[in-house]
Amino acid sequence: MVKKTIVTISAVVGVFLASLSVSHAGQQIGVAAAVDQNAHSTLPNGKYRTMRLGNNIYYNEKIATEGVGIVQLLFSDGSTIMVGANSSLVIDQYIYDPNKGTGKLAISFGKGVMRFIGGKISKNKNGVTIRTSVGTAGIRGGMANIGVSGNKGVFSFLYGRELTFKGLNGERRRIYTQGYTLLAETNRGRAYRKLVIRRTLRGDSTHFARRLTGVSNQQGGARQRPTNSQVARSQVSRGGSSLPFPRVRPSLLPLGVVSTSQDDLERDRLDNSNTLDICGPSVGIITSVPGC
Repeated sequence: MVKKTIVTISAVVGVFLASLSVSHAGQQIGVAAAVDQNAHSTLPNGKYRTMRLGNNIYYNEKIATEGVGIVQLLFSDGSTIMVGANSSLVIDQYIYDPNKGTGKLAISFGKGVMRFIGGKISKNKNGVTIRTSVGTAGIRGGMANIGVSGNKGVFSFLYGRELTFKGLNGERRRIYTQGYTLLAETNRGRAYRKLVIRRTLRGDSTHFARRLTGVSNQQGGARQRPTNSQVARSQVSRGGSSLPFPRVRPSLLPLGVVSTSQDDLERDRLDNSNTLDICGPSVGIITSVPGC
């Protein structure tokens, strides 16, 4: 006689939510929302695959791109990572509780360029950490461009609450206003040849834009390039192109505006908990490098 086991709906839901709160090898945590050719990954079981649009993304999966390869990763909390060409990363940890909106995302970024756009996890303190060869960046409630090549790293804060940086030697930096970039360059070991914060330059933005934008004649990783009629019959137009433009009314300016000096404004944009060094005419650069 075979015994029947009755499992309640609440028990099933409980197990499902528990699986979302802890990262396990082979656990699905997101999807590939956009892919250009020459993007591939190594799954936790060691299986190699070419990335395709709609592929599931798993915890502890190693993702790499070559040539003109670009892949966009969309996680279940709404976080997005755009990985540029000739780049590599590993998803070290992913924990997300959809009921509370809490969790943790930890990534090891080996080389190349990437853009992180924060979801619900990034709104939590220490929710998102990105480990690189020159130090560990934390992003809270915002967006950032990150580029790493050998012993050099560029961290541009685009939007949000803050970008923090912890160096290999324990030194810390913090940016809490958009439009600033941290440059890190290490010597041998944990010593820094350069660790400064300055305004984001046009060259910084151009560098990332070129490497995070797909080239022409790509087809998103699709096996066959879709025709216009296939696109028209798909659900894409219903969810995207057919939607009306949002109407946003600009907020009114305050009645009175008090002028602030340029020097005070520049100092206020950066975290002054560290020593503020002023080298010549440059103002507002936090640096641990002695001299100018």
